[in-house]
Amino acid sequence: MVNSIFFDKRPESISPDLLDLIKYGLPSMENLYVHKDYVVSQDLSTNAPKWMCEHLKGNYRKLTTEGDGDALHLRYNDVYVLSCGATRVCKAFKREIWRKLEEHVSQMTEKYDSVYVYTGPMYLPCCRPGEDWSLEYQIVDWIPLPMPSHYFKVLIIDPPLPECTPYMEGYIIDNKLSSTCTSTVLTDYLCDIAEIERHTGLRFFEGIQSTVRFEKKQYKTNNQPTNRPYFSESIHSMHVNTLRN
Repeated sequence: MVNSIFFDKRPESISPDLLDLIKYGLPSMENLYVHKDYVVSQDLSTNAPKWMCEHLKGNYRKLTTEGDGDALHLRYNDVYVLSCGATRVCKAFKREIWRKLEEHVSQMTEKYDSVYVYTGPMYLPCCRPGEDWSLEYQIVDWIPLPMPSHYFKVLIIDPPLPECTPYMEGYIIDNKLSSTCTSTVLTDYLCDIAEIERHTGLRFFEGIQSTVRFEKKQYKTNNQPTNRPYFSESIHSMHVNTLRN
């Protein structure tokens, strides 16, 4: 049996529309923190989220630190401080490519009116020359905590029109201020959803078409098996997979 905890830190706040937030399910069910407009699964061992789910609509307001009102300011603090732990851990959020990813999310929301966004850390070991594979740790409040090597973002674009089919996009961005991957082209970070699932143990909604990147830099939405090679991982990753019939 999976243990779950649902709570809202401010009882007087508006109750979230859970049926709306969990329309496409939840990647996992442990230690769920429910806010009025997002859900977080907290990893108690790292004091950081496993993932955060938001449902963005066409009229949503962009997260900002500017003075846009108390509610928006609280939302910013919740998402980037309470949910993500120490801000110095989340180096990827300060990168230009992450800003472009957020702009892409905003554009998709404006264009299609409804986008489900899942964001979370990934902990992949690294190997320096002459050393074994290892995870990086950082001392936070006198406690050694693993540092995320990457952050992922999964989008479920869910147009309200009946003739439009929902589809998914997945992105992985390494958690470094300066990266060996210097590309500023967002599609270079596009990856297969299965890669994110494999490295995180999470499970995203099955049955939705995924955007995949083909070898000749052609993009196609297709969830059918094919013998054509495609990049299932972003350009900074170590593997290239091939779908099999």
